[in-house]
Amino acid sequence: QADTTQIWVFNYYNQTLELKAKSGQDLDKINRDKIDHIFQNRKPYLENNQNNGFAGYPLIVENYIVGVIGIFAKDPLDHKIIRNLSLIADQMAIGIERKQKEIDLLKNRTRYEAIVEDQTELICRSLPNGNLSFVNSAYCRYFKLSPQQILGKQFLPFIPDVDKDKVHDYLQSIFKLTPENPFISIEHRVLIDEEIKWLQWTHRAIFDKNNQIEEFQGIGRDITEAKQYKTALEQERQQLKQVITYAPVAIAMFDRNICYMAHSHQWLIDYNLQGQNLVGRSHYEVFPDIPQ
Repeated sequence: QADTTQIWVFNYYNQTLELKAKSGQDLDKINRDKIDHIFQNRKPYLENNQNNGFAGYPLIVENYIVGVIGIFAKDPLDHKIIRNLSLIADQMAIGIERKQKEIDLLKNRTRYEAIVEDQTELICRSLPNGNLSFVNSAYCRYFKLSPQQILGKQFLPFIPDVDKDKVHDYLQSIFKLTPENPFISIEHRVLIDEEIKWLQWTHRAIFDKNNQIEEFQGIGRDITEAKQYKTALEQERQQLKQVITYAPVAIAMFDRNICYMAHSHQWLIDYNLQGQNLVGRSHYEVFPDIPQ
């Protein structure tokens, strides 16, 4: 019967052995040097004499050492205890390794969620059935909803009629994503508080080991200002073209490649080009005799 038991676990982050569990009264009877010796040599260590006994085993999983278990007894250790300790060490190693993976997974998930919470982009994850499994704060603020209102449920903001077919086709297309082509994007309008806004979404399909979609991750951003600026710029261009087209003089506007962007009717008359549309054509194509 063991009087003292210690379980040491290797901390991969700081590369040290840490005492994680202990029992018994004579805790100082287990020499730390023996524990380090077992860990470094990755082999069992046994001391059994008339007065006391000690046995230590490395905790190894798939050739990775995760810790050491050591027991001390005031009397010689029974061979049955030593044999059972070997079996216990194998099972304990598997348990420790599994627990460490769970802890690492939790830490990584916590770090990930802390990062996405700080993002200004709208970030969400959803299951193949459409139920949301995660939304960040920016997502909730944008749609003026709390996580409790939408997590575990399907959520689709009000889409104006002009974009409904496009969004429907997009939602069908995400199920056609593959591990080789896991991304898809869309720009569409939404109605929030009776105001039309523009969103740009990029979704990524996440696959399991069998290449089956197990989750989607979406990153969205509001592009309303960019769309409004583009619309205003296009309106200005059209207005300028109208002014040029109906100007009472021969006038033309070119791009950097000396291609026509607009021209007046009088330009066509003065250069005997009536009935032709010059927009998009090179000035040197229209007038080939002009040296470049």
